[in-house]
Amino acid sequence: MRVKLPLVLCTDDGCEETVTDVITLQKDHQCIEHLGLTLAEAKQLLTTIPQRVLTQQVETFLASHHAYNVCGAVLKVKGAHTRTLRTLFGTFTLPSPRFYRCRCRRHTTTTFRPLTALLPTSVAPEHEIGLEFAPHCHGFRGLSHSCFSPMVQTRSGISSSI
Repeated sequence: MRVKLPLVLCTDDGCEETVTDVITLQKDHQCIEHLGLTLAEAKQLLTTIPQRVLTQQVETFLASHHAYNVCGAVLKVKGAHTRTLRTLFGTFTLPSPRFYRCRCRRHTTTTFRPLTALLPTSVAPEHEIGLEFAPHCHGFRGLSHSCFSPMVQTRSGISSSI
């Protein structure tokens, strides 16, 4: 049996923008070892899907900041750089161009990186929470309810148990 998982990314107006194959598997069904996904296949899925979604989100964000919102002038690129983002699903390298500011208004700096406004740190918020509370979870193999409960209480001030 062949299993093919496509990823369809749609624009905000509902048009299909990108269709890519995330993974194509050739699966046998004759013995128990071949049923379901292997660990390697699951890891590939958990890396590929966030990478593609994140890349598309960043490209869409950068495209919306390529023109100056006041006068509509297309901004010139000063340099093409990259930025890393650490998430629970891995570390990803993202494009982070530097643009010259439009001269129709005075600015304190002549260039800027739009991605800096979106990503003030290089670590995703859910990864920071995991790093902050992981030392308190003895025998940490993942977030169990007993491990996660103090995190909810500490972060939000809610005093309910899960």
